Amino acid sequence: MLIVHAGGDGDYVLVSTWIEGHMSDLAVFVGPAGQPDQLRPGRVGLAPCVWEAALLAHEREAFTRHVLDGGGRVADRVVAWSKDVLSGEVR
Repeated sequence: MLIVHAGGDGDYVLVSTWIEGHMSDLAVFVGPAGQPDQLRPGRVGLAPCVWEAALLAHEREAFTRHVLDGGGRVADRVVAWSKDVLSGEVR
């Protein structure tokens, strides 16, 4: 999952991937607003904001619903998961 967030204090890019054992890995990059070439890894301990957390929560629910708890072939479950997206602004 890729989240690009133009925050009030700068730009944020979050990259979340599922890894073994139903665990996820999260990388957070930060930089000045409108300067993507200045993005750098975020400081240790930096966590998603409330808006980013809503997207991560949706991703967790979709992954659980379609891939872990879903029925049928794994390939079909992954396709269903990939189509479970949020559109528009998160509030």
